[in-house]
Amino acid sequence: MSTLESFAPALHLIAVFVFAVSGALAAAGKKQTFVTFAFFAIVTGVGGGTVRDLLIGAPVFWMHTTLPVAICLGVGLAIWLIPQRWW
Repeated sequence: MSTLESFAPALHLIAVFVFAVSGALAAAGKKQTFVTFAFFAIVTGVGGGTVRDLLIGAPVFWMHTTLPVAICLGVGLAIWLIPQRWW
């Protein structure tokens, strides 16, 4: 097994985290509620991978483990709680 193959799952979760942050910050910019923060974080965090999996006929990755959605919800909560002046 190559080094890249061993780090691929961690890199995938980091990507989910980064995209969830971008979605939550978009909700923060519009001064939305926590539900909108969570929704935007989930849609941006897992949306691209979902489309990829559907197009190639693979099982949708977040349907088999709750970790990506949990990361997105955690990010949404963190961005919602952190004062706006910090970011």
